[in-house]
Amino acid sequence: MVRKLILLFLVGLSLTSSANLLPDKPDADETFQAFLIRITRGGTFQGIRAEATPKFTDAFYHRINRSGWVSARDKVIKRLANQNVNVWTDWYQAQNLLDIVLPTESARSEFFPFLIQAFKTNPNCSSQCRDPEILRTINFDQWTSDEVYGFTMAYIRLAPIFGGKTLVDHLGQSYELDANTVLQNTQYYLLNAKDFEIKLRELGWQGPIYFKGISYPDPKDPSKRHIMVNFDLTKKMSPYDRPLLRFLEFVGLFVHESSHVFQDFEAKKNGIDLQIKSAEGVLLLEGMAENFAEQAMTSAGATLVYPSALELYSTEQGLEVMYREGNETQGNLFPYTVGLPFAAAIFDSGDSANLRNEIYKTIDLQNTLTEFIKKNF
Repeated sequence: MVRKLILLFLVGLSLTSSANLLPDKPDADETFQAFLIRITRGGTFQGIRAEATPKFTDAFYHRINRSGWVSARDKVIKRLANQNVNVWTDWYQAQNLLDIVLPTESARSEFFPFLIQAFKTNPNCSSQCRDPEILRTINFDQWTSDEVYGFTMAYIRLAPIFGGKTLVDHLGQSYELDANTVLQNTQYYLLNAKDFEIKLRELGWQGPIYFKGISYPDPKDPSKRHIMVNFDLTKKMSPYDRPLLRFLEFVGLFVHESSHVFQDFEAKKNGIDLQIKSAEGVLLLEGMAENFAEQAMTSAGATLVYPSALELYSTEQGLEVMYREGNETQGNLFPYTVGLPFAAAIFDSGDSANLRNEIYKTIDLQNTLTEFIKKNF
């Protein structure tokens, strides 16, 4: 069974929980270990146990505090306001989204050739994908899956519109790896629910399909990677009610799964075949993947000379991952709700390359989570 499916099994042990709202600080006299157990407990899963040094404890409590994530989002909105954007009444209400993501004629002129290129490489687009100028007038809910896929591939992989780099180039910078080298053997899919399920069953997954995306080695060639996102489930189960965020959620999903590919590649360079063997490993793997995905989107968005919807999305995504109402009743979400601030606390200071390698060793059970924290903090 491939790594991601093992991960899904481990996380799927706890689909429901009677836990209280996910707190962003411990109770009075509550130890770090007790706090961590409490916020990672759900269903039959009894929570993650780990001791921490005062340095890491302080960093984690700071990072799990909601006010910091809200402040980051509000700073982006303030910058957009200074660029004459009213996020609340304009961007969050708009249905024609290309002119939000690409708000200037020069931006569209730069991007559209890559979008057309993405359409041309998709056999289905000959009859189903409309011209970009037509898509400018089309509500997102009326876009076909092939059009969404073409836009997403152009936006993250093909178009060097982010300071002369692609979005995955920015992701590669976080991992200190060349994106082309890592992703040249990676195949991306955006599938309807039926085809998504067929592929999952072929891989051996027999459980309920409650997840939107997956990355896994090619069963016929372990040196290659596949990334699949479920188009129907993503649209149906999106946590966002605003069209702009629902549109960019496809970008966020593919960047997150691409982050896993970088993890696989880097771990292999360090002599580790990255397999999930524990709940602690899930926490580290998913938290790290999401942390670097959001960093990449933020850094890429910050290079744009026009108002950045991508940077806004990455800050909204951080809030959604950790604090969306209902997260606390989903025991299977702890690798994200807790993993993201956990990883952010890890990478706030220290040698990123060394810390990544130490994380891979911990996922590989060469260290315990407590040993990882005490060694590096």
